[in-house]
Amino acid sequence: MADLISDLLEYSRLGVSVEFERIDLNDLVSRVLKDLDNAVKASDGTVDVAGLPFVRGYEIGLRQLLQNLISNALKFAPPDRAPIITIWHEDEGEHWLLHIRDNGIGFDLAHAEKAFALFGRLNLRDEYPGTGLGLSICRRVADIHGGSISVDTAVGAGATFTLTLPKSPPAQ
Repeated sequence: MADLISDLLEYSRLGVSVEFERIDLNDLVSRVLKDLDNAVKASDGTVDVAGLPFVRGYEIGLRQLLQNLISNALKFAPPDRAPIITIWHEDEGEHWLLHIRDNGIGFDLAHAEKAFALFGRLNLRDEYPGTGLGLSICRRVADIHGGSISVDTAVGAGATFTLTLPKSPPAQ
């Protein structure tokens, strides 16, 4: 219950007093990985990060997004396979595409909208703990930036989440 309340408070605070600043995504990912170091080691996971760009963004929100996606990649790894997470970007002219790919259990793409919804759980709570707010927080962060988040996935085939960020975010 405490986790649920904490996640709801986090969600409700997103977008309040947003200040966009220049952010080195390499540095931000490094700090997130430092916070998740015990979980990465416990899972025997690896995280490969290609050189990422500087963006204008809301650092607290982007940090939450990265933490949620990397944590999910660790949590939803098959029990017989160490998680492998790859993070890279593409320059699409007026947008950055930030990709986070894992080799986890994946899910049926038909359930993608449910996965991003508030309390949108696709697995039983006793199988995979959590509040069902992580991906809805990610969607909220994308919205704050005037961008979007999508997923390409299939059952047993892992998932690739793509965050689209405009290079010139909306005025705050």
